[in-house]
Amino acid sequence: IVVKSSMLQEKNAEIEHAVDDLIEKISSYQFESPHERVLDPDVVRLKDHYNHFIYQALLNSSKNSLNALKKRMASKGGTSSILNSSKPFFEVDVQLVPPSGCSLSPSLDEIQECISRSACAMLGCYRSVLDWDQPDDIGGNG
Repeated sequence: IVVKSSMLQEKNAEIEHAVDDLIEKISSYQFESPHERVLDPDVVRLKDHYNHFIYQALLNSSKNSLNALKKRMASKGGTSSILNSSKPFFEVDVQLVPPSGCSLSPSLDEIQECISRSACAMLGCYRSVLDWDQPDDIGGNG
């Protein structure tokens, strides 16, 4: 997860620098009329536009990851199909224990804890991705 987190931040920074380079090229363009120039609000709008796409990509990625986790949680063991080739996360052993009813191994609490930790680890991956123009030392440490 740490490797993927740093890769996400590197790609984020790479795109931010590319947008900054694009803005620099556009701003340095010599117009025919000396009165024409690129306005600052337009520069801000352009940067916000690409920053919004980064945000949307991260949001979609996190949704897809959580949906994949959900799908694997609901996966049925023992069914072999090309469409359902992923293995379930857990194999739960259910035993009848008279007179109390039944026993699960692992317990529901253990399963829920594992699912919660998996989801938190996935979402924690995005904490290291800095907002554009945010100093590097603030990062996902808080």
